[in-house]
Formats: sequence, C-alpha cells, structure tokens
Amino acid sequence: ALAVVQAGNVDLARAHAVLARAAKERAGAGEGGRKAVAALPAAVVAAAARHLDAAAARYAAALASRPGYHEALASQANLALERVKLASGLAVPPSEAVPAEADGGPPEGSPAREAAVTAAQNAALHGALGLIDGAALKKASPLLEQAWAAFKAAEAAVPEAERGRKQVIPGGP
Repeated sequence: ALAVVQAGNVDLARAHAVLARAAKERAGAGEGGRKAVAALPAAVVAAAARHLDAAAARYAAALASRPGYHEALASQANLALERVKLASGLAVPPSEAVPAEADGGPPEGSPAREAAVTAAQNAALHGALGLIDGAALKKASPLLEQAWAAFKAAEAAVPEAERGRKQVIPGGP
C-alpha cells in the first residue's frame, strides 16, 4: 500500500509542476499584466486535474488493499487541499532563489538563511493569493470543508503508537 501511495504522491507532484510552470508564466506577465492572466488557462487546469485524478485513484487503491491506512488517508487529505487550490486558481510560482553564501547570501543552515528562504516563499505565496477573487473563493469553499474533514479522518487513523511522536526528517532541524 505504501508504494501505491508514493506513486500517487508522484502524480500530486506532477500536478504541482504543471501549476508552478503556469504560475511562473503568469508572474512573468509583470504587474501590468497580472490581472489579465489572473485566471489559470483551462488547459492548465485540465492537466493538473488529470494528475490529481490519477493520485486519487492510487490513494483509493491503497485504501482498498489496506482499509484505514493512515498514510493513504493523509495523502487523500492533501489531495483534497490541492483541489481547493485548483478550484480557487491558487498557483504559486517558484520563490526567488536566496543567493549562495559565496555570492553574499546568508550561510547555509543559519537562522538568517532560513528566514530569507521563508521570506521568499511567503512573497511568492502572497503574490499568488492576491490573484484570487471572491467568485473563485466561493467556488472553492465547499471543497475546503471536504479537505478539513479528510484531514480529521487522517488524524483519527494515526496508530496509537505514533500519536505525539515527533517526525524526524534526515538533514532537517
């Protein structure tokens, strides 16, 4: 079941790539053209939706073979949130790169570098959020409720032995 979930996560990453390319092109239109290209092109939405549908099928297959599997439920919850983003038109471009230490940027692993990376990511997200209009939010609202329910179901399925355990990410903080 884990391999099937991971394959679904690849499909999810493919949807992210489609949306990131579109967001980068949209951001490249400059301030004057931002509103003219605020809506994602239908072909982009369709391509991302195909990848999301493929991920959904894989997560469903994982749950069919292992009912209640919390990794699959958590992935389904993330997928539900991605559908909210797609419905609202939220596509975040890649953030600006923080200069390497050799080029005057903060040292690798330093709090200053972490802050610079976070600031760049927040700036990209802020710009993308500014392109969402009220009609898109209204369209995405029911999906947000579904995503919240999916996250609650995933949380409830975490095995007792893993509850409260801090996840350790190799190379992470």
